[in-house]
Amino acid sequence: MQMHALESMPVFPHADATFETSNMTDGMHYVTETSRHMLCPTRRSSPVSLRHWGLSLEHVQLDLIELVCGEEFRTEKMGDATHYYFQLPIRGVCEVEIGKFKGHAAPGQAFALNSGEDARKKWIGECRQLMIRVDRLALTQALSAELDHDCRAPILFENKVQDSRAGLALRSLVFSTWQQIALLDQPEQWRIGRNLERSLLMACLGLLTHNYSEEFLAPKSPAAPYYVRRAEDYIRANLREPIGIEDLVAVSGVSSRSLYYGFRRWRGTTPMSFLRNLRLNVARDELREAQGNGERVTHIAMNIGYDHLSRFSRDYKQRFGESPSATMRRAH
Repeated sequence: MQMHALESMPVFPHADATFETSNMTDGMHYVTETSRHMLCPTRRSSPVSLRHWGLSLEHVQLDLIELVCGEEFRTEKMGDATHYYFQLPIRGVCEVEIGKFKGHAAPGQAFALNSGEDARKKWIGECRQLMIRVDRLALTQALSAELDHDCRAPILFENKVQDSRAGLALRSLVFSTWQQIALLDQPEQWRIGRNLERSLLMACLGLLTHNYSEEFLAPKSPAAPYYVRRAEDYIRANLREPIGIEDLVAVSGVSSRSLYYGFRRWRGTTPMSFLRNLRLNVARDELREAQGNGERVTHIAMNIGYDHLSRFSRDYKQRFGESPSATMRRAH
């Protein structure tokens, strides 16, 4: 899609801005409260015009910002250890400084801010940009699921301005997602919203360069050997039944040592960790719907093979970064 086509796209189905002001003090407070950025005008007496549209998904916040504050102004981002920020200028030029990196982001380009990173930006002229704020744990879990193994090292996006191919593709997807979400606006359509959000997460991981990019973009590996597939099929068919390593050895037809190294090579984990992660994924889906049908955490834990609630809570929090009860509360 050409840049002028994106410029002419309707903003969103709901034309009213979430917030707008021409008061400098109000604008500075609002920017700090909503985006962990500080607005630093060159002159406090400069006229200001700020408009903001916002849309919150489960793990992603989408923002469109239009800001004029004199001939130029600066913003400073305070470190946020819980989120990644992806910024896509639409109008104006942004001079960005992240650590030792310095660069210019023009319309059509994009750059990423890792969780915990501070950044200094100078906007020249009018600023119109999209910003995507993504929960760190959600992005890590999405990548782990796609790679079929846990990501032990944090995701680190490269401190650089990405090319226009990546920026324009991501911007187009953001506009499309925003419009579809705004049109749905119905609680019963939450699965559609979740899939749209997942597409955004995959786009950020696939279009912007990071330390897992090579693995993420690599061609899909050949099929795992028969004994790994047999064990996987058995696990999925008996997920709620007691399963031990001896059961997996028996069904796979190989030794425990061969099975272990087969899973490590082809799945990046151990057989029992594979089993545990599948059970926890099922539990997460059930917890998101539990409050509506009266199910409780203990029942869900026992129903997927856990004998001890404390062990289930520990494993669950280690995998998802929150307690089972917190997942249930947030889902409703």
